[in-house]
Amino acid sequence: MGDHVQFHLGRLIDHVHLRVSDLEASKRFYRAVLESLDLSAALVEGADYFYADELFVDKASEAVSQVHLAFQAPDRATVHKFHAAALAAGGRDNMAAHRSLNSAAWPAPFSVVR
Repeated sequence: MGDHVQFHLGRLIDHVHLRVSDLEASKRFYRAVLESLDLSAALVEGADYFYADELFVDKASEAVSQVHLAFQAPDRATVHKFHAAALAAGGRDNMAAHRSLNSAAWPAPFSVVR
């Protein structure tokens, strides 16, 4: 490994790379949801990409990514703040598709960025 790479024991995934059709819409969405989690400072934006922590996003030249991501939140109030921010930033409510999962183990509303 190079000098700039850190190995994090206990993590299965090093990073997730998403390819999106509308980079500006994705930037708006992730700015909003990261702010709802008090993680705005983690967002780094370039002209044709952005990243935050282990999430890297750029514009797809062909097929877009089809990935389910679940963000951690410290409490239910933050979950609802995240969901509201996601919807306000152009995401759509995906809770109906996951209603059976909304239990103590799955306390979060679901939202989807387009």
